[in-house]
Amino acid sequence: MKSLKGDRSRRRSGFALVSTLLLIAITGVLLVSYSRISVQRSIHVIRQAQDTRTRWATASCQRLVFENLDELLTDGTVDQITNKPLRKRRAVATATIELNQELLTMLIADESAKLDLNLVIEYSDARETRQCIDKLSNRESGITDLYPLPPDKRRGPKDQALETWDQVFRNLDGQPVAPDLLMNSTSRLSCWGKRICLGSASDNVLEEACRVIVGSLTASQVVSARRNFPNANLKDLLAGVSLTDQKRTALNSILGNNSVSQSLWISVHSSAGRRTRYSLTVREGFGDGIHRLNCFAW
Repeated sequence: MKSLKGDRSRRRSGFALVSTLLLIAITGVLLVSYSRISVQRSIHVIRQAQDTRTRWATASCQRLVFENLDELLTDGTVDQITNKPLRKRRAVATATIELNQELLTMLIADESAKLDLNLVIEYSDARETRQCIDKLSNRESGITDLYPLPPDKRRGPKDQALETWDQVFRNLDGQPVAPDLLMNSTSRLSCWGKRICLGSASDNVLEEACRVIVGSLTASQVVSARRNFPNANLKDLLAGVSLTDQKRTALNSILGNNSVSQSLWISVHSSAGRRTRYSLTVREGFGDGIHRLNCFAW
């Protein structure tokens, strides 16, 4: 006859073994979960630190650029007769800086050297606006403008003004355009400033702006006069063009000798292989030293 005491002892030992194994398994699961949470938190902390460094580097570059815009957007051309610097405006400047193992590439542009689409909308219609976009944008394959202008002539109020490129460009699938393509597509177009800087705008931009306001013939005359007298100020330049008082007033309202608005694209690429971050900051001028910063990030 088997001993009941021995059976009970073996049952207790088996139960203790199963309980121990179960506790070991639960402990292992908890340790794995805790390890995963710790790793995730560590990654989150590292990313936050990286993002903080990126924001700090971007903000530092923005401040540096906007404090030295005159020097950055002025070339070193010297008058061959007087041997004095002409301080000619230029439309774009580039710079590259490496900070904290991150490469920052900057594209500094004179927005007053570009055609503000708000100006076109104010003086023209939907068809004309689309023609300007097609003519002056450097659009890559697959990018199209979907700004929903009504077919009739529009002189929209201020609250309908274009304030972001998402109102102008979309991919064919309806998604926002990638920032690198957007940066390359808007080298001659703007949504800010309206006034064209006579010293930095290209012939194409100057002609398009004038054509919308005063017609093709007068626009060609203004461009020709600027080619013949590249260093003339606005008053002297228009004095050499046959204009009615109405056209002269209109051109004086959109052209100027100085830059009003500027922009800064910054692309940040980490050596660790993270995705490139982009930011666009536009300093929009309103005269009398008043400026507004328009900031965008991707």
